[in-house]
Amino acid sequence: MIQLSKQLNKYIILTFHFSLLVLTFSSCKTMEKVSVEKPKPEVKVVEKTADDLLIEEVNNLSPIFKTYSAKLDIKFNGNSFGGNIRMQKDSIIWISVSKFGLEGARLKLTKDSVFFINKLYSEVFSGDYGFFAKMIGFNLDYNTIQSFILATDLMDYNTSNFLINRGASTIIITYNNRESKLSSNNTSKINQTIYYNSSNKRIDRNVLQVVNNINKLDVNYSKYISLQSISLPTQYKFFVPSLTKAQIELKTEKHQINTPQEYPFSIPKSYERIK
Repeated sequence: MIQLSKQLNKYIILTFHFSLLVLTFSSCKTMEKVSVEKPKPEVKVVEKTADDLLIEEVNNLSPIFKTYSAKLDIKFNGNSFGGNIRMQKDSIIWISVSKFGLEGARLKLTKDSVFFINKLYSEVFSGDYGFFAKMIGFNLDYNTIQSFILATDLMDYNTSNFLINRGASTIIITYNNRESKLSSNNTSKINQTIYYNSSNKRIDRNVLQVVNNINKLDVNYSKYISLQSISLPTQYKFFVPSLTKAQIELKTEKHQINTPQEYPFSIPKSYERIK
């Protein structure tokens, strides 16, 4: 019995020492893990400047709607025309121009195509946006044309390299060598000047000029309308020097938002193709 008791005590002591050894080893491993863990880097919050917030505000002016339509009153080189404009935002722009109630021309723009009919000369064009480059010397795209109609800043263009001149109510934003962020976009690099009405939060004038070129587009917006909480221009003056210093005055009325629209366009076989 005594011998058995001694063996039992010895076993208990060995078990106790073994347990201490395991606990010590585990503690060392835990400490080792803690010691090798790297502290998490501090996340620095970069506060936006007043200029950054202004650029963001102007860049996000685009009104939210599905469809838009209006009657047109057009004056060009002393001549007056009527017409209609219809738009499915970010998708289709459709314009019809008439004289004495008779349609003379129709234009339909999609994201990648231009369709134009001149009924006075029985000619038609269907192709890409090179159509405008030949006409006014500008490589326009759908988004740029839509931005001029809605009096918004250019979509998909960078917002770096700008200068800001703050006036009492008008802020002048100047971009140098502004270019599209889309690699597939063939539009030109531009110098741009935006005259922003900070009181009414709208663009009063937008001037684009191709870098290293005399070709320019200058648009003034003299009146706006608030329609279903959406601000839209109703009076425009377009100045295009390359079109024999042409000035186009445009007025819109009878505006409609989010009503069903149709965008008809058919090409008569007898019409001559414009190349």
